Amino acid sequence: MRLTNRPAVRAAAVSLRAAAGVVAAATCAAPLAAQPRGTGWAGMRPGQPAEMDVVCSGTWEPVTVVSVAPAEGRPATDYVVRRPDGSEVRFRVPDMYPPCGRPAGAAARERAAFPAPAAGVYQCQSPRGPEPVFDFALLDGRTYRDRDGGRGAYRLDPSTGDLVFATGPLGGRRVQRLSAATFRVLRSDGAQTGVTCPRNAARDPNARRL
Repeated sequence: MRLTNRPAVRAAAVSLRAAAGVVAAATCAAPLAAQPRGTGWAGMRPGQPAEMDVVCSGTWEPVTVVSVAPAEGRPATDYVVRRPDGSEVRFRVPDMYPPCGRPAGAAARERAAFPAPAAGVYQCQSPRGPEPVFDFALLDGRTYRDRDGGRGAYRLDPSTGDLVFATGPLGGRRVQRLSAATFRVLRSDGAQTGVTCPRNAARDPNARRL
């Protein structure tokens, strides 16, 4: 016969649930303090381009609103939004942890308001590791060089803040401003990649090879 201390098992389960609640509260405390969950979706309409921040931490991504409908039996609204890759996110406002939203274009306006990027080496990386083929250096307010020393002109797109390589070995490419000192590599169609390029102040932009 197998004996089980059921009161002890129940107590352990209660403790585990309480611990999980503490972890969840700690995980979401900072975003909630910075921006209340679920804000920004009121007034959105199906087909409207928007931006979504899944954890309300300041990291925005483009989405399209697919549907907006009253929640059945509850004073809430159900939303479905679609990412550029076709995946959909479903959530309810108000609810436990809905994402934050805002109209499309806000991120571009924020990027355009960044100060001019500082001269120096921008060392690129992805979740897989270093991506040196994308490394570049800004030598002044109009000239860049690639990792092999080739030079060209660049400009900043005033509407988006993107850095556009106008001539030279990287001519035609664009990188998107993520912060005052970090860029994201864009594909030729403007889609985002997972490659980001933060400025590395320790590297010499005039070195023979970046």
